[in-house]
Amino acid sequence: MRRYRFFLLFLFVSTILSTLPAIGAVKAGATCPRAGKVAVKSGNEFRCVKKGKKLVWVKRSNVVATPAPSVSQAPSLSPTPSPTPTPSITPTPTLSPTESVAPTPIATPTVTQSAKPLTFAETLWSRGENGAFPIEKQVFEIPSEIPTSWQDVYEKRLGIPYQAWLAISKNVAANTSKLGKVEIVMGPNTVPNYADIKRPMELVSRALPSARNVSNLKVFVFNFKDSGWADETFKRMYANETTAFKNRHANAVTEICPVKREVCFAQSFVDSNLDGVIMQGMTDKGSREQLNQTYSEYARAFLGVNIAHEYLHTIQRVILGDRWFQRIYTPPSWFNEGSAVFIEGAVNNFESFDGFMRFRAVDSKLLYSDCPYEYCVKLNYELVLDYLSMSHYEKNWDNFAYAMKYEMSARTVEILVALKGPGSLVSFIEYMASGKTFEEAFLHIYGISYESAKPIIARIIVDQFANGR
Repeated sequence: MRRYRFFLLFLFVSTILSTLPAIGAVKAGATCPRAGKVAVKSGNEFRCVKKGKKLVWVKRSNVVATPAPSVSQAPSLSPTPSPTPTPSITPTPTLSPTESVAPTPIATPTVTQSAKPLTFAETLWSRGENGAFPIEKQVFEIPSEIPTSWQDVYEKRLGIPYQAWLAISKNVAANTSKLGKVEIVMGPNTVPNYADIKRPMELVSRALPSARNVSNLKVFVFNFKDSGWADETFKRMYANETTAFKNRHANAVTEICPVKREVCFAQSFVDSNLDGVIMQGMTDKGSREQLNQTYSEYARAFLGVNIAHEYLHTIQRVILGDRWFQRIYTPPSWFNEGSAVFIEGAVNNFESFDGFMRFRAVDSKLLYSDCPYEYCVKLNYELVLDYLSMSHYEKNWDNFAYAMKYEMSARTVEILVALKGPGSLVSFIEYMASGKTFEEAFLHIYGISYESAKPIIARIIVDQFANGR
């Protein structure tokens, strides 16, 4: 009888164990049974995530994701509101809506590397060593749900980045470039930071297949040492341009080459024939600017990300034509710049969702609630609503922090792309070019009034930065 009982106990335990996953098989990269499942082995926590078409284990310390708060928490979600105004950040020359500079508003603090795992904030702020950055080791969970409308976009907000990136990825893979004739004018002392200057522009063209591209494009490529050469060459090549063009772009080079920083950034515009012009500064290796870069600045300067940003501006300009100078028929600056920041990160990482998310995260380092420096931006629901207000359509845009004008604007555009696709950014501008106002275009393209969309957008953005998303 005793042996019989022992046999039954052995059979019971064996049956139970046979239904459990083999913990011994839990290791980074190994196949796992179900997305979201968590297992602990040798003191390490692993999470089952979907990578492409496979389910694999990844160390939890390498996964950037946080549980979503319930809908009832918004709109009061606020990442530690500051009782005092956020300090202004004035790193770069004041530029027009089509102009862009490398988004490094201040000197990057030194993050001490140690054996202790880096916090999320430390990972974002870390400088690279020999071209390698800690953020490049991060992987991101692919969400199980994606938004389909304004009615469920907040509830399914975790799926917004993936849905927006996936739409870009599919377009780039499915379409051919419509990039026109490109003339590259290179400074005599300039060494390009990346081999293929045309490729980022071709990716933008493929991502937006319905967009009108400039037929001809001149790209001036120069470092700080060649800034005088660039200024003289530009003025000589456009000596026969209109007086209006010369007045608008009299300082096309000097305004993007701050002497104190000994570096040149970038800007773009079109000439009177609606042909494109890109002023693309190059950062010298070993310079103060290069040694001060975090991952997103490095990607812009040395991986060609920035030129995609500038090329999108030429598309915006050629579609709008002379209406660009009629403010009532031109999109607000947050739409123009947010589109460029979103597109540059998405197209250059169209083959990697992790790559897109890494760039996106580091580029937004000033906005996260755990940003540890005094010049960080403390977002709250009211501040985001104020920023999106139509009362700031034009001049008051400059009263907000740099990171809000660029990186936070990109998050707003990301929501629009997730819901209506990349083509909506083109259709929106085309509709305004036909003589429609921004609010008319928003309702027509996005199926909701701008005033109704603003609170939803603000809730999503505040949630993202409060929870490290």
